[in-house]
Amino acid sequence: MQRFLASVIATTLLASAPIHAQEALAPLKDCRALLKAARGEIDRTTQTEIEDLEDGCRFTHVGLPFDSYVSIDIDEMIIRTPDLLAVWPTGEVFESADLILNGFALLPGQNFNLQLVYDTDPDAMTANLERLHLDAGALGQFTLAAKLSQFDNTDLEASPLENEKGLLHEFELSLVDTGLSAVLLPSLMLIIGSPTAEDTTAIATTIRSWPESRISKKSAESLVRFLTALPNLSGNWTLQFESEEGLAINTLVAGSFDAFADAIPYDAKIEATAAKR
Repeated sequence: MQRFLASVIATTLLASAPIHAQEALAPLKDCRALLKAARGEIDRTTQTEIEDLEDGCRFTHVGLPFDSYVSIDIDEMIIRTPDLLAVWPTGEVFESADLILNGFALLPGQNFNLQLVYDTDPDAMTANLERLHLDAGALGQFTLAAKLSQFDNTDLEASPLENEKGLLHEFELSLVDTGLSAVLLPSLMLIIGSPTAEDTTAIATTIRSWPESRISKKSAESLVRFLTALPNLSGNWTLQFESEEGLAINTLVAGSFDAFADAIPYDAKIEATAAKR
C-alpha cells in the first residue's frame, strides 16, 4: 500500500518515494529511535523536536527529501498507526495510517497542509483511501477518497501503472480552486501533455453519448466543463465514481480516452458538479 500512497503524494508534488521501514527486526524504543532509523527519508534539523504519542510520533521542523538535491521543510509531521514502533523495523506494510504534514512550501511564500488517512486488508487485497486532503490556503484545497480491491498492498516496490492489476470501486474528488490549478497544472501538463482542441471535442462527444444510467445529462455537462476548463479550474468542482464490478486501474493509462471509456464497467455510476461561469 505504501507504493500506492507514495504515487498519490507524488501526484500532488509532495514526494517521490514512500516512507519505508528499515531492515532491523527489533522494535524501536521510541520516536527518537524511529527518526534515527528513518535518516535519509525524514531529515532532522537543528530545530527538530520529537514527541511520543500513544499511537504514533510527532516531529516538528523536519525535512522530506524530494530528490537527490532538494528537501521539503515541514513545520509539523504526525504519523499515527497501530504498533508503529514495532512495525516500522520489520519492513511490513502499515495496514492503516493517519499522516499529517503541516506547514510545508511547494511554492515560495505559500504554505500547504496535507492529511492522508488509509486502511487496508492485505489478506483480502483491499484498500480504502479514506482521505487525502491538501489545503493550499488562499490558493484553495482538494480532497480525494477511493476504494480498491485485488490490490497487492504488501508490494512495496513501485511499478508502472499499466502493470497494476487492482480494481477501483469508488472515487471521490472535491476541489475548491482559487488559484491552485493555475499554479500547479501548467507544469504538470507540460510533462504529461494536454489534449488538443480536436481531442477535447471528441472526448466531450463521447461523454455526452453515455447513457443516463451511467451519468445524467447535467453531470455529463459538468464533466465536459471540467475538461474544457483545464488547466484553469477556478471555482468549486466535484466528481464521484462508483462501480461494484470495478474499473481496472491500468485503464487510467489506456493510451486514448476511447480505450478508457470502453473499459468503464457497465454498472458504473458517475456524478459531477461544475463551477459556475
